[in-house]
Amino acid sequence: MSLDDLNRRLYEKNPDMTDRKHEASQYDPNQNPAGNAQEFQQEKKWEQPSGEEDSFRKKATKIGALIVVALIIITGSIIGIVKYKQSAFTESKVAVAVKGADSVDSTDLISYKITYSNDNRVDLNNAEMLLGYAENFQPEKNPNLISENQTNSKIKIGTIKAHSKGEVEIQGKFYGPKDYVVYLNATLNYTPSNFNSLFQSTNKLGVNVRTSPITLEVAAPLEAANGNSVEYTIDYKNISNRNFDNISLQVEYPGKFNFVSANPKPTDGNKDWYVGMIGPNQSGKIKILGSINGLSEEGKTFKVSLGLPGGDGQFIAYSQKEAVTKIISSPLFISQTVNGGNNVNANAGQTLDYNIVYANNGDVGLRDAIITMEINSPVLDFSKLKLKNGAYDASRKIITWRASDIPGLAILSPGQKGQIDFNIPVYNIIPVSNENEKNFVIVSIAKIDSPDVPTPMGSNKIISSNKMEMKLNSKVVLENEAFYKDADIANIGPIPPRIGKETTYAIRWKITNVSNDVSDVAVVSSMPSGVRWTGKFYPQQEQLAFDERTNQIVWNIGKIKNAIGVVSPKKEVVFQVSVIPQVNQLDSSIFLLNPATLTGKDLFTGQDIKVETKELENRTAEGSGYKVTN
Repeated sequence: MSLDDLNRRLYEKNPDMTDRKHEASQYDPNQNPAGNAQEFQQEKKWEQPSGEEDSFRKKATKIGALIVVALIIITGSIIGIVKYKQSAFTESKVAVAVKGADSVDSTDLISYKITYSNDNRVDLNNAEMLLGYAENFQPEKNPNLISENQTNSKIKIGTIKAHSKGEVEIQGKFYGPKDYVVYLNATLNYTPSNFNSLFQSTNKLGVNVRTSPITLEVAAPLEAANGNSVEYTIDYKNISNRNFDNISLQVEYPGKFNFVSANPKPTDGNKDWYVGMIGPNQSGKIKILGSINGLSEEGKTFKVSLGLPGGDGQFIAYSQKEAVTKIISSPLFISQTVNGGNNVNANAGQTLDYNIVYANNGDVGLRDAIITMEINSPVLDFSKLKLKNGAYDASRKIITWRASDIPGLAILSPGQKGQIDFNIPVYNIIPVSNENEKNFVIVSIAKIDSPDVPTPMGSNKIISSNKMEMKLNSKVVLENEAFYKDADIANIGPIPPRIGKETTYAIRWKITNVSNDVSDVAVVSSMPSGVRWTGKFYPQQEQLAFDERTNQIVWNIGKIKNAIGVVSPKKEVVFQVSVIPQVNQLDSSIFLLNPATLTGKDLFTGQDIKVETKELENRTAEGSGYKVTN
């Protein structure tokens, strides 16, 4: 057979392979179909299991199946139990609510209920209610309420049973400005009995404060000309029945406002006043003086806030007020200064040099201008008022200048300026007859007017004015005297002093304070070497200290009220010193005390007080100047 025929035979479809040639074999079914099969079956006998083996296999199979089924059941049970326990608690089934009035009046005692519920199948352990609120809310004392700070408290609840409810109650008062909103926050902390983690549920209630516990009123001019003086008056009053501590008042000035003075003086800068404690029905007043500038018809807003500093540095307002002043057009301008400034304090015996500057800032000339200065104070000596021109009306306390005094006032041309000078002294001895006569203020108001300045419909006549206030510093006098004969301390030794012999002296300090209270008062001096401190002083309750290393003597007094030494006795202390003259001091005076210095702070003007005396010789109050003899 050729190769082509062989290939064709091999690859043809359904080839007949029975006629293929091969060697004869006993296993060929064509040769021995029956014998071969029987022999094969006999050779396979080792594969047939015995009866015992088959029974064991069946039992093993059943046991294995039972084990698998048991594992499936156990696993399913565990998964079911876990899922059941997990489904026993859901956060959404714990609820908190704050119930109570959402609109209140300040200082009213209000009750609030904080309810909680647990709709889960498990208990909630270690439950406590955390309460958060602004400092404008003051909770009442409650044995169950644990205060943590000014804005947080808590109430311990313990265990909240499954499918149970409960509530806690708090009472308190709100303090805030009108229409201020204060939020009460309630947070329930708890641990589900099937968990180890801490969970929280929260809610809050906004409460609107309808009224304020401290009323606040602001008086401001409705209108002012550009550059005019303006005065703001702030009145406050505690209408509640509780004390308010650490109260402060803050102001926010309008743009282009020039601060001149205030009564009382600001505590910090010119915007902040520390009021301190305001008791029930207690009131106060603050006056602020300055000048204001702006465009015509522009509104200038003055804002006042009264409250206390918060824990986070934010100011908590109990009350707030605003006042608006409208700038109106005026071509006239006037201002005044005293001793070169407009924010100064006066002293007893001082001469006050006033300077008034006026101008026409308009576009047309103004006829017959009149300038007036109203000045009034019981501490001014009007008998020594010096005017270059003009006239003083004692009954009205007004100085007037007309065109007959200053020709330029007849026609004040556009851009024309001028000035007026005069002076008046302050009494050297301030007239004080009782303790209520204190805190003197010198008020002066300069005005300029012309008939050519229009009067707008429905408005007052536009007159340019400038107001200034000066406070009088208290006059404090320190007297430094030496006595040999003294009513409180007995002295020893020869007079005149002799070499080698001890002589003692009583040195007496006397203080007079006239018109204002003065705080932090202290007198400091020292003794020259050779002068000895004996330790005797009177009265014993005075805070008199001596430093033997520096020979310094300090008398710490603290606060001295006004009129001390005027309507009541002087403040005094006397102490004893000793000297033993040496040979080199023959025929010479002995200095007993170096210069003494009194310091303090005027509580009305804020001025630092400093008074000094000369050094003290052994020249006693009897008038003799003693020299050392042999």
